[in-house]
Amino acid sequence: MQKRLTIILFFVVSFAYAQKKPLDHKVYDTWEAVGTKQLSNNGQLALYSVLQQEGDATLYITNFKTNSKLTVPRAAVGQFSNDSKFAAFLIKPFYKDLRQAKIKKTKPDAMPKDTLGIANLTSNTVTKVARVKSFKMPETGFGYLAYQLDKLDTTKKATAAAPKKDNETDFADDEPAGGIRKEEGTDLIVKNLLTGVDKTYKYVTDYAFSKDGKQLVFACSGSKKDKTAPQGVYLLNTEKGLLKTLVKGKGSFKGFTFDEESEHLAFIGEQDPEKKEVKNYNIYYNSLTLDTAQTIVDYDMPGLPAKWSVSGDGKVTFSKDGKKLFFGIAPVKKPKDTTIVDFEVAKVDVWNYKDDYLQPMQLKNADRDGKRSFLSVIDVYSSD
Repeated sequence: MQKRLTIILFFVVSFAYAQKKPLDHKVYDTWEAVGTKQLSNNGQLALYSVLQQEGDATLYITNFKTNSKLTVPRAAVGQFSNDSKFAAFLIKPFYKDLRQAKIKKTKPDAMPKDTLGIANLTSNTVTKVARVKSFKMPETGFGYLAYQLDKLDTTKKATAAAPKKDNETDFADDEPAGGIRKEEGTDLIVKNLLTGVDKTYKYVTDYAFSKDGKQLVFACSGSKKDKTAPQGVYLLNTEKGLLKTLVKGKGSFKGFTFDEESEHLAFIGEQDPEKKEVKNYNIYYNSLTLDTAQTIVDYDMPGLPAKWSVSGDGKVTFSKDGKKLFFGIAPVKKPKDTTIVDFEVAKVDVWNYKDDYLQPMQLKNADRDGKRSFLSVIDVYSSD
């Protein structure tokens, strides 16, 4: 009996071994990886995504208390709200559609766009918003979600305007005048997750929540076709619905950052003429007690090294106690000599064997090196 059992086990093991697929280069595309992963603050929910090497990702939201699972095809990036009542995620277009669009060299505005999904974890329902570029939620606060729409497909002819929704808008007309230009911003929608009320802000280029979610700062580019369109930097009190103008006028503003207490704000900006090649960036500062933003670091501020200025590619951050502000500086770039005709200039790459990197690596990192900045710090007085 023991001999028969040994023979049977031998054949079972041999058969199982024979069923294993060989590991070769063909299996790479079938491998999966875990992408986004997060536990809710109440400890009852888990969110994670499974990524494919070639194919569509899948997002899963598991409820440990009810053992239920919400499956979202093609979603890869997600986030819980801090009250554990909602989850937001971006749903990608089908992989095959993106691949075909890239093969056809489709213009960026006509590429398939992401869709925002908002899951109500109490009712287990999902609301979707098409053509979304990004979304943000407060780091510690809850109740609000902001998302920015992507650019319109300017390759298509203008169609009749869709009926307006019952959403509030603080700026301009609800419909943009024609296709959105490349340098212009797009709609920013601020959604109250608890009441479902939306507010729309036009031509937004960048935005950020304070950590507690009570403040939302955003920059507006204006529009060349709409002279009444907003231009500048604005601060929204999400609780009271009050809007404050921090900087008025056309310019480029980015790098919005709040301190730990959500009472102080800093960002990078410039208001030079659009055609000016080398921009002069400044560091702006604002607090809850100030009506407008103040320039605390000019591009030519005393104390900066000679021929150095604020870098437009640097990062702005507050210290933990909010008393110091860190920012980047870099050598002032030389403007291009427009008196020399381009085709009369010799284009050569000079390489030396003593260089730190080989020439191909230098060319690859040229853009990154050109944006390199050096950390600097300034004291911020809480008394303003």
